[in-house]
Amino acid sequence: MEKKLLETWEELNNHLLFFIRKRIKNKEDAEDILQDVYIKLHKNIDSLNDEKK
Repeated sequence: MEKKLLETWEELNNHLLFFIRKRIKNKEDAEDILQDVYIKLHKNIDSLNDEKK
């Protein structure tokens, strides 16, 4: 189970970072934005209406 979770996390992380890097050329800025996304996700996870999304 833990291995599957880590694989899913890495895949999500890679996809999000790729999406951001296509728009933000500076690697450090892109990583900062990715971190901000995770912070917002963590803070608002309880307000999620559709778990599949």
